[in-house]
Order: sequence, then C-alpha cells, then structure tokens
Amino acid sequence: MVRKIYENELKDLLELYLHLHESTISEMSEYLSKTWNCVFSTAGHAIDSEQRGQGLEIALPITVGDNVWIGTNVFVLPGVTIGNNTIIGAGSVVNKNIPDGVIAAGNPCKIIRKITDSDKKKISNFLRKIMNILIIEDDAAIRQELKLLLENALYQVTVLTEFHHVVEDILQMEPDLILLDVNLPQQSGFEICKSVRKTSDVPIIFLTSRTDSMDELSGMLQGGDDYITKPFQPPLLLAHIAAVLKRAKKADVPEKMICKGVELDVVRGCVKCQEQQVDLSKK
Repeated sequence: MVRKIYENELKDLLELYLHLHESTISEMSEYLSKTWNCVFSTAGHAIDSEQRGQGLEIALPITVGDNVWIGTNVFVLPGVTIGNNTIIGAGSVVNKNIPDGVIAAGNPCKIIRKITDSDKKKISNFLRKIMNILIIEDDAAIRQELKLLLENALYQVTVLTEFHHVVEDILQMEPDLILLDVNLPQQSGFEICKSVRKTSDVPIIFLTSRTDSMDELSGMLQGGDDYITKPFQPPLLLAHIAAVLKRAKKADVPEKMICKGVELDVVRGCVKCQEQQVDLSKK
C-alpha cells in the first residue's frame, strides 16, 4: 500500500510538471487549486473601505523559480516571488518574497533554514538502505509476480531476462540478495550459485519447483542461504527474505563444518570422510 501511494504521487508530480511547463501563472493557479488545493492569487483589493466599495482592485504578478516544491494547501498572495530550489511547507500563507534555496513555512510564511549539502546526504543514506534484490527466473509470469511483490514491500528490484552470462551479470550488479530459479535455459541455478560463491558471498535464495529433498540439500551445499519451493506463499517468502538479509549483516557462514570425523565443505558442496570425497551436487 505504501509503495502504491508513493507511485501515485510520482505520477501526479509528473503530470504537474508537464502541465506547468507551458502554462501561464493563472493556468498554474487553477491546476494547483484542483490537484493540490493550492491558491495563487494575483488579485487584491483596496484597504480603504470607500475605495473598496468603488470596486478598485490591484493585480500583481506571482513569480515562482525553478525546482520549487510547494506543499498542499498553500496560499500565495499577490506580488510574491519564490526563489529557485526552495521548499514551501504545507499550509503556508506566502505574503512576502522567499529567497533561493531555503525551507519556509507557516502563516505567515517564514524562512526556517537554508538547504545545504548535508540534505543531499540524507536522501542518499536513505536510498542506500533500500535493499536491491535480483530475480533470476525464466518464467515471465512468475518474474512479474515476484517483481510486484518485492516492489510493494519497498525493495529495489532488478530482473534478468537473458541467461547467457548470468554469473558475470551478478558480479557486475552486486545485488544485496538473489532469488534464483534452478531450472534455467543455459545452466542450472546450482551451477550458477557454485560459480558465484567463488568470488561473492551475496545471499542466494533458491526459488524452484523442484521439491526433492536431495535437490534442497544440493542447493544448500552449493552455497545457497535458503531453499523455497513453488508455489510459494508471498508472506512467507517476504519473511524468508528479511531473515536472510538480517543474517547476512551479522555473521559469516563457515566454509567447512566437521562432526565426528566427517567434513562438510559448504563452498564446494562435498563431503570428506577417511580420505574419500563425495560430491553431493551430483546424482
């Protein structure tokens, strides 16, 4: 729901920009009053009651600079100039000129502070917190379903539609997590995971229709972090993704585990015991 609201706001902003690009101030005022409940009033009346009774009015232009953000329910009075790169807070009554590059709000509208370089860092830090998930799935319908599900959960999503150089694409994109199908056109998801694990520890969740327990074991031994079978339940998938991402930030997975003389090599997907080695990824 949050994502859909955000997308609708972006569409409104785009429509607003396209409309205002070639609009006069009166057209802009009319559009803003309908869309954002803002009023740009270039007309005013006389203060003296006698003159006002005679119908005397004034008309002063309103000037709005480039890259100005105006919140909802803003009222701009005649003769006001709003400078470039300025933000006017919601509900403000702008009765005086506002300079470039400031945040202003209130009734009457007053300057709160200047916009600085540190404000750029705030949004950059926010964007860095959004996890990028790479979907590697050859079924177009499932790809689209996953993409919508993850975007609505506020993840950034990248989708592979070509499968000739999957490993190279993964290493170049550097995603935060991979949803990887097993049955792919060029090479299996197990082979891809094994190749990726040679140089990257990016979390990998297998999402596959192969339900055999040996397939699940093979996937985990090749370096997978989780194994989910289709058809999947969206809430459970999101929970698994969140859990894997959380674990990935806390601890490294050991490459080898030894128990009672049996060595399990997680990276290579094999078991060693008494100088004998068995590759568990092969049937």
